[in-house]
Amino acid sequence: MFCRPLGKTVSSATDTKVALDSVDYDESQAFDTTNNEYVAPETGKYRIEGHAMIGSFTGTGAFQFRAQLKSSGGTLDEKKLMHVDTAYGLLSPDVSAHTRLTKGDSVWMAVFHNTGASESLRAGEGNTKFLVERIE
Repeated sequence: MFCRPLGKTVSSATDTKVALDSVDYDESQAFDTTNNEYVAPETGKYRIEGHAMIGSFTGTGAFQFRAQLKSSGGTLDEKKLMHVDTAYGLLSPDVSAHTRLTKGDSVWMAVFHNTGASESLRAGEGNTKFLVERIE
């Protein structure tokens, strides 16, 4: 399953589940578009990847941008990037996990930043994306 957002805004200082409204393929029909979660169609080992990109920040100063892979059982991976500069620059953390999911378990991607204003995730090919693949 591979999907990406079509340009979403993320509020400051809160973990925000990434709304993924463009599903490029989902052979098992396991991505729930109403709550933006992948629901494991069967028990097995899965490779999960997320990539989030935020463009030019609204403010200037020292900011944190964090991407997370979360599941019904907790956080699977988290990457934090710091930005200390002017209002320009691209931050794009990658997160990944290989984990066992039980049928019905959910996984999703979340992001966080602390700029003090709403910021936009970059949309389009290669920018913000979420991938889940059953590997065994």
